[in-house]
Amino acid sequence: MCGCCTETAINIGYSCKLLRDEMSNIFIIDADSFSGVEEQLKDAKTQMLKSLSITNTGQHDGPGEVQSEMKKDPTSFAIIVNGYSLVVHFVI
Repeated sequence: MCGCCTETAINIGYSCKLLRDEMSNIFIIDADSFSGVEEQLKDAKTQMLKSLSITNTGQHDGPGEVQSEMKKDPTSFAIIVNGYSLVVHFVI
C-alpha cells in the first residue's frame, strides 16, 4: 500500500479490505534514507518468515511423511510504505 501519508494509506487499505483487523502484523516503512528503508524491509521480512515458520505436527501421512502446518496464514501481513520512503528506495 502506498499513500501520500501513512494514515491515508492505512485508511485506504481498510476501506478496500486489503487490511483486516485480524492481521497479525502491519509493517510500516517510513525511513528517510535508502539504508533505513532497506533495514526496515529486511526486518519486516525476517519477522514474517519467523511467523510463517513451519512446525512439525508429529503426525504421519504415510511412510517417511510427516505432516507440517504453518503457524500463521501468509495473508495476515501487510506492508505500508510512505511516499517518501518509496521514492528513496525504489526510484533513486
